[in-house]
Amino acid sequence: MNLLSRRSFAVAAGLSLLGACGLGALSSIARADVDATAAALADARSRYDGLKALIDEIGAQYQQLCVELESTLGQIDAKAQQIADIQEEIDALLAVPAEQADEEVLAELETRQADLAAQKAELETLRTQKGDQLAEVKRRQDEATQALNEADAEVKALAEQYDRELAARAQAEADEKAKADQAADQVQGETPQPEGQDGDSTKDKPSGEGKPEGTGTDEDKDKGDEFAQITEATRTRLREIIASGVITEAYPGSLLAAVLEACVTVSSTGEGYCASWVTEVYDQAGVGLFWGNACDMYADWCTISDISYIKPGMIIATPSHNWTNDGQIYGHVGIYIGKDENGEGQVVDNLGYIRMVPLERWVASYDDVVAPRCGWLGGVRLVEGGDEPVVPPAPDNKPGFSDVDADAWYASYVAYVRDAGLMTGYSDTGLFGPDNAVSRAEVAAVLCRHATGYTPQGAGDCFYDVWGDEWYAGVVEWCYHNSIVTGERDEYGNETGYFRPNDCVTREQLATMVHRYALTLGMGSEVGDISAFDDAWAVSDYALHGLSWCNLYGIITGDTTYGYPLLNPHGYATRAQMAKILTVLVRDVL
Repeated sequence: MNLLSRRSFAVAAGLSLLGACGLGALSSIARADVDATAAALADARSRYDGLKALIDEIGAQYQQLCVELESTLGQIDAKAQQIADIQEEIDALLAVPAEQADEEVLAELETRQADLAAQKAELETLRTQKGDQLAEVKRRQDEATQALNEADAEVKALAEQYDRELAARAQAEADEKAKADQAADQVQGETPQPEGQDGDSTKDKPSGEGKPEGTGTDEDKDKGDEFAQITEATRTRLREIIASGVITEAYPGSLLAAVLEACVTVSSTGEGYCASWVTEVYDQAGVGLFWGNACDMYADWCTISDISYIKPGMIIATPSHNWTNDGQIYGHVGIYIGKDENGEGQVVDNLGYIRMVPLERWVASYDDVVAPRCGWLGGVRLVEGGDEPVVPPAPDNKPGFSDVDADAWYASYVAYVRDAGLMTGYSDTGLFGPDNAVSRAEVAAVLCRHATGYTPQGAGDCFYDVWGDEWYAGVVEWCYHNSIVTGERDEYGNETGYFRPNDCVTREQLATMVHRYALTLGMGSEVGDISAFDDAWAVSDYALHGLSWCNLYGIITGDTTYGYPLLNPHGYATRAQMAKILTVLVRDVL
């Protein structure tokens, strides 16, 4: 299921309290309105999915054309060099006296040169064709991207409309039921409760997400009203489940009843604070106070990956999802309350409002990045009975980053460089960023850190673009004085005096720096054979020894994505690739 499919699924899950709430039948007009919106949302989602698939296809075409173009450019350069070499031989023959010149050799050289020139011309034509194809693919990609953005905006607008219509339906039903109950009370001579109270303290009633009455924009008020309606509908449904005893009577004498009641009474802690709400629920229920965000709760307490083992009172969480920016970093968490009268498992969570979602839908909604897991918050079992899976201890290669899946090919390498103190996550997000490119300064810092155990400060007087007040000045200076970096060179091989610290490091540059570092440790004299790689010709002269040595020791092994082996020397190195390179270098080679 793709992201948009999950989005629409979860929208319906989070707000469709209709049949579950049992608040009366809807009018045919209201139902028709909602059904029409749902149909439009499904159609928009389908167009989005189609465009997303098209963009993925175009992207693959573009990448393949880039590889082919790079190969063509390499062949052109090779032909040009051959032509130049022959021209040198011709010039040498022409420089000798005419009576000493070998006319047959000269004619043969000129013929070979002409053939090479013709081949080069064909390659130039092919390069032009590839360039035109790239331009056309890029144009198609831009058009598809624009259409995708428009479809995304349409989906979001329809999803918001769907949310409003569902909330309005729930509120209308609640109002009808309240009027009916009031009329019944009056008939029986009972004193009806004041509006806004039905056994709860008024402080627990949502009121526009904490904004004082009469403040905020109209949009804020409308949003607060919608959130309050959804929360109240959820509370109504929760009270019905609790009153039925279908859950609590199955687990007598447990803390589960207190948790269910707290789910009713604890107000929303605001958008983006799902874990804070869960914390308050368990604290108010007397279970305990267990802090942390959803990602923390997932890592510390959600040890069961098979959701079929979930028990009432467990939390269910994912460390990352793509719905929101905060969700990508911190994940999402809810409370599983058990099966309702219809035998359907339910999850209660906070999205700025309190909602109740069928378990199956909740799981389907939040498995787009990392599959959800469940477990006892704080390790406190709220109910007994039933089998639970034996949870093995966490593996030593647990990545520890929400954007690094434990099954990813680079997970063990990320864990190693993290534990070795060679690489860390981003301080502002806590993510590792496995697909992000690595800068030249970052490579210098890692190598210096491994050698010295710290990050030295320096004057930064080795290069024009490395100043003393920059964080990398000391490490670049250290690498320079240890002959690990030499800086930028022009087309003639002369040093320019610039290091380009913030430029993305290429794979051959990274291999060269790693190899030079090995040389400082008394290693690196061996030379490997990289002739089996189809793009070996593209490796720069300065990088040949370093890249061949790294390949010899399995530090850089190449890529076979396109069906043939490539070193991709001029491609940018990612943080995941760097984690592997450092791991193999430090753990297996040095």
